[in-house]
Amino acid sequence: MNHTAIDAASPLPMTRAEMNGIGWSELDILLVTGDAYVDHPAFGAALLGRWLADHGYRVGIVAQPRWDSPEDIARMGRPRLFAGVAAGALDSMLAHYTAFRKLRRDDAYTPGDRHGARPNRASMVYANLVRHAFPGLPVVIGGIEASLRRATHYDFWSDKLRRSILLDSKADLVVYGMGERAILEIARRIESAAGRPLDALCGVPGTVFVPPRGYVAPPETEDLPSHEEIVANPEALMPATLAIEQQVHHGGPWLAQESRLYGTNSGRRDDSVQRHHPSRMRRRVFVLFARNAPGASHRLAFREVDRRRDLRVDAAFRLERQPLGYWRSQRQHVGFTMHGRSAKLRARQLSHAGNMPEF
Repeated sequence: MNHTAIDAASPLPMTRAEMNGIGWSELDILLVTGDAYVDHPAFGAALLGRWLADHGYRVGIVAQPRWDSPEDIARMGRPRLFAGVAAGALDSMLAHYTAFRKLRRDDAYTPGDRHGARPNRASMVYANLVRHAFPGLPVVIGGIEASLRRATHYDFWSDKLRRSILLDSKADLVVYGMGERAILEIARRIESAAGRPLDALCGVPGTVFVPPRGYVAPPETEDLPSHEEIVANPEALMPATLAIEQQVHHGGPWLAQESRLYGTNSGRRDDSVQRHHPSRMRRRVFVLFARNAPGASHRLAFREVDRRRDLRVDAAFRLERQPLGYWRSQRQHVGFTMHGRSAKLRARQLSHAGNMPEF
């Protein structure tokens, strides 16, 4: 990776002109997010982008692209390795609707609190935009929206049981939970893969994938109830959910869930699914054990950001670990410039700026 490194004080590029200003002819990784781009570790795309850039990768960000055309996605050109997609810090459906399914009037992660800057089910929409703009490019989805939908789940908004978002989005990989270590491993595997980058993604800790033909899962892999079994008997959703929670929090084995695919699936690596041959429509989705401890990769990424004190920040957080592994904000003066908060609050923010958490 012999190219010009981006300065820590400069934001990651969002246009071709900004790429040219840095001296980059192409990107290695493109990150697409449903949030505005604020260069602060409270925003996932900014944190992951800086994390990858610190390891030598050229990263660009497309924030809140239009979803009626792939032009915004394609404006910086095709990335060399892959595209990462996330709906943002909040589930896109929750960002649009209240618990009573009433339309919200604002969006805290959009400049000016403007509502409607991201689509419903943004992870699926953005993933399909990337596939349309860059055919054959590996697409990785993550964030809270994808993490909560990585297996068969109850969808409150449609009042139905839906299958894994990996299948509905036609993405190549789902990263669930904290993704700093996983996304770096993905970049390294694709870069070192010889002609078959998708096969290299099988088995990355903390991911969900559809295995290629001939793939052999670990012998201790446990089967969850299939999607069809859960649809036929909704009570089977509870043991499947408990098994997933057990795996994440207590280091359980790999999990596998079978689901039936209908029709051809030309966007995926296996195009042999036939519409009129149900016996050939069954594919297995593997939920893999994230071998890093909960929160460990988050602390690792914050340490990297803390090393560069010249990052432009508008808020400061002091975080401490709780016995159950949850994060708590002791001091949370959050009010980014784009929200136009009061001058008094802004002064209080600036008095704490630069006080990044120590670990």
